[in-house]
Amino acid sequence: MADERTTSLMVGGELMLYGDVGGDFFEGGFTAADVRRALAGVRGDLTVRLNSGGGLAFDGRAIYNALREHDGTIAVVVDGIAASAASIIAMAGETIALASGAMMMIHDPSALTVGTAAAHQRTARVLDSIAASAAAIYARRSHQPLETIRGLMTAETWFTAEEAVGAGFADEALEIEAQPAMRFDYDLYLHAPEHLARPDPARLGAARKKLAAAHERSLAQGAAGAVSAVMGAAFHQEESDMDEESETVATDVVETAPPPAREAAREPVREAAHDPSADARAAAAGERSRIKAIMSMCERHNVGAELRERLVAGGSSLAAAREAVLDHLATESDRTAPRSHVRVGDDEADRFRMGAERALAAKSGLEGGERNEFSGLTLAELARESLARANVSTRGMDRLSMVGRAFLPRMSSAGYHTTSDFAALLENTANKSLLRGYQETEETWQRFARPGFASDFKPMKRVGLNAFPSLQQIPEHGEYHYGSIGERYGIIKVDKFGLMFGISREAIINDDLSEFTRVPEMMGRAAQRTVGDVVYALITTNPVFVDGIAMFHADHGNLADTPAAPTMVSLDTARSAMALQRDPSGNAVLNIRPSVALVPVALYGTFRALIDAEFDPSKTQRAPNIVRSMVRDVVADARLDTASTTAWYLMADPAMHDTIEVAFLDGRQEPFLEMKDGWTVDGVEYKVRHEFGAAPLDTVGMFKNAGQ
Repeated sequence: MADERTTSLMVGGELMLYGDVGGDFFEGGFTAADVRRALAGVRGDLTVRLNSGGGLAFDGRAIYNALREHDGTIAVVVDGIAASAASIIAMAGETIALASGAMMMIHDPSALTVGTAAAHQRTARVLDSIAASAAAIYARRSHQPLETIRGLMTAETWFTAEEAVGAGFADEALEIEAQPAMRFDYDLYLHAPEHLARPDPARLGAARKKLAAAHERSLAQGAAGAVSAVMGAAFHQEESDMDEESETVATDVVETAPPPAREAAREPVREAAHDPSADARAAAAGERSRIKAIMSMCERHNVGAELRERLVAGGSSLAAAREAVLDHLATESDRTAPRSHVRVGDDEADRFRMGAERALAAKSGLEGGERNEFSGLTLAELARESLARANVSTRGMDRLSMVGRAFLPRMSSAGYHTTSDFAALLENTANKSLLRGYQETEETWQRFARPGFASDFKPMKRVGLNAFPSLQQIPEHGEYHYGSIGERYGIIKVDKFGLMFGISREAIINDDLSEFTRVPEMMGRAAQRTVGDVVYALITTNPVFVDGIAMFHADHGNLADTPAAPTMVSLDTARSAMALQRDPSGNAVLNIRPSVALVPVALYGTFRALIDAEFDPSKTQRAPNIVRSMVRDVVADARLDTASTTAWYLMADPAMHDTIEVAFLDGRQEPFLEMKDGWTVDGVEYKVRHEFGAAPLDTVGMFKNAGQ
């Protein structure tokens, strides 16, 4: 079955992900193992077509990772719906598009737990971890703050294609009509649209048969029966030999049951059997809890993916899976670590990092700080605490060695090397300082240029907003003709900018927190300033445009014939020149109006008085000032003074007419901060990089007067 399903995923060079995420309960679905097998034989760019109401959170995240690891460009197209776990999969696309009428949904994970208070607490920790992981993925793709994303998840937010684009979760709403949403138990969601939340009698009838078969199978295998009426529930914990893995449900980022469904979960099986919907959900609950228990057990004992997938796909009971895992461990000769050593779980490590980060943020005056149990610890003491929580003994270590050891990678609960807790919390603190410096630095380029998106470092052609000719009149029974955009376009290319700085172990021992906050903050200010430097360099150096002519030139109609100081006459002349600019065909007058006056600091007072005056300042008699409020803003920048204290410029509204674009790689306007253990310094090294490029898109929206 798995092989047939895997083969069916690849259709015409496209990966078709239709159905439930993590299983084939009703009419077919797909698992992470299916997707990885399908991708194994594929190289290069790939289109993923998605139509899924959701499914298992772990499979959704695993599929997301598999797609991100693919060696080609992934383009995701949502044909019908991408809800819950399926929306996580969609985020793997370098481009994401939704068909017209398609939908996307994000929400908080949910689960049911049957067992002791400790079992419920474990479930809560897992749910918190899943929610945080999902929120980070959504935030990274949409460029929205984590707090905003968490609010959208908690509210269970449904997006149309256009709303998904507007919120940053997709790049394009396609004109093609959406496929019908795949069948799913949408009534489990709190706010599912009415056209989705309707049970399918035929499907639920089939579900009842599967439920009966699953119940008989569980009794034959000596396991407890599945009794929950909510999808994502667990095997009922009775007098059985099941260990603690079976107490917790298959936590699912995807299915949040409404209150009536939760009440149904408390009813006896014989009463729930009269509800086809409950039967269907209960059958899915049993299967999903089996998968969760096996995955948890395998992860706990560091069992490889091959055995884990074989146990899950082969339908092994929990008892049979436990026996297989024990046999596997018995034959592994290299597993010599003492069993008495206990690793700290990822959830506890996350709590330590979060608490320590908030304590450091409070000390540094960063947003989100708080006083807590870590507030009284120095940096060196935090390093020692992180080692203690990772079960690393610091006995006999001098402080320099101890701090150095705190930066070394630790072993995760899944057996992988991950960034140390101490290194991670310092990096996060430094990154917050970097972003604060970047965001608090005032720049002026945003007032006359616009930000843009770039997917790579290759030169990109941008067609100007004014490049298309006016529409033609079509007489009755007349034919439409193709318009030509001519050769008016700009070329923009993203470049990489960066700098490194190091922080010594001595600074940590001396508890010099300013090096982790002030230095990154200054780097953030420098990054913001660099963007402005690049933009203003275009204006002051007057580069050659794509047509081989300087950006400001008489041939472009955007350079004053006679240099003049700013007066009512010279400004009115510049305004007329911009209004009379024409489209590439030379037929249509563009009627461009200036929006911003761009001037050196030396001319700011003169310009401000001229724009604000009610009467002509050059006249002794009261003559009306015809250029009063001609522009909405006067922007002064000292970088213009370094080139000329007399030249002044008029710029059109960048939302209406092309001027200058600043393109950021993947649309990220903030700089990156990366950290590694120091080699040239006895400590840690940080690298700040900012990836952007600036270029003029058109010349008609800009005007220069060299002044005198």
